[in-house]
Amino acid sequence: MKLLYNHRMKIPDAVFSLPATPGCYIFRDKAGGCLYVGKSKNVRARVRSYFNAGNPPKVLKLAASVTQVEYRPANNEINALFIEYNLIKHFKPVFNRQFNRDIHPYFICVNRTKRIPGIYISDNDVHAEKYGSFTSVYDATEALMLVSHVWKIPICMQKSFDSPASQDKACLRLHIGKCFAPCEGVPRQEYMNELDGLADFLRGGGSETLKRVALEMNQAADAMEYEKAAELRNLHNKLIILGRRVKGKISFDNRRICVFIRCPSDADFMFMYFVDGCVLEAYSVADINAWEGYLLGFLARQVKMDAKRNNLKHEQCEIYTPVALMEIRARKCIVDITRTRPENIADKLNKACRKLMR
Repeated sequence: MKLLYNHRMKIPDAVFSLPATPGCYIFRDKAGGCLYVGKSKNVRARVRSYFNAGNPPKVLKLAASVTQVEYRPANNEINALFIEYNLIKHFKPVFNRQFNRDIHPYFICVNRTKRIPGIYISDNDVHAEKYGSFTSVYDATEALMLVSHVWKIPICMQKSFDSPASQDKACLRLHIGKCFAPCEGVPRQEYMNELDGLADFLRGGGSETLKRVALEMNQAADAMEYEKAAELRNLHNKLIILGRRVKGKISFDNRRICVFIRCPSDADFMFMYFVDGCVLEAYSVADINAWEGYLLGFLARQVKMDAKRNNLKHEQCEIYTPVALMEIRARKCIVDITRTRPENIADKLNKACRKLMR
């Protein structure tokens, strides 16, 4: 359905004819170009909100440019999210940032080819061990500084300390006991042991480190060094949060992963299939009772799609990220079927479906 209106009006009359039901809306300019794609469980109220005088400048600029509104119906909010994702990928609207931009995850890296490697942040170093991932440089830097505080690994962002240029340049962190300072010739094995402990924590381990920090916190409290105890308590809490983040990460490289998304109030859910980080399939499944038949068709197509994956352009999908799921209060379930036998995949995915339906 396409609606035309005079954009000089505060609230165009045509907007009132939009339904107060879930769906997607498309804003277009005079030339018919797509400006913005959005979704809502109440399309009429959502579209009207763009024409409020108190909106931010960016929203006012968008509203002033709109001359057409298109409406796409949806059964529920999760279905609207699915339609919105496909529309944004198809039209690539200039005012959409989520789903439309490529996300480059950042990692804490260690280059083991160097004799004395350092830790640093990168998004494309193919020669390094990568730990993470993090959605921004800021998050990666915060994590880097946190683990450096515990394991005393330098944070001067040097990839290695092998060259003479990286030596004899000790900074203040050495003198206050916060760095092993490989630039000062610290025994290599001692330094590598600390580096291995850091890497183990970023892989999801590190329970011994948490126990050590908790023990130091209790000892400081018993000695009535309350400021030190409070600092160690905050450090312990931050390590727990970071440990949960890295432990919950699933690398999409060299894996076949199924992602299920569902709103608790709806019977529908979304199914997405990834191979080596590429989105190969994305479907909205309306009836849980029909899932078994759908699954058989999916498995029949799987071999063909896996054979084509080397010709597919990498497509980073944001639809399962916490921001999108929190907006509609959706739940997600990630199932790794990389090492699952074909005859057991159906049962494994059906269990995931039943888990989401609870």
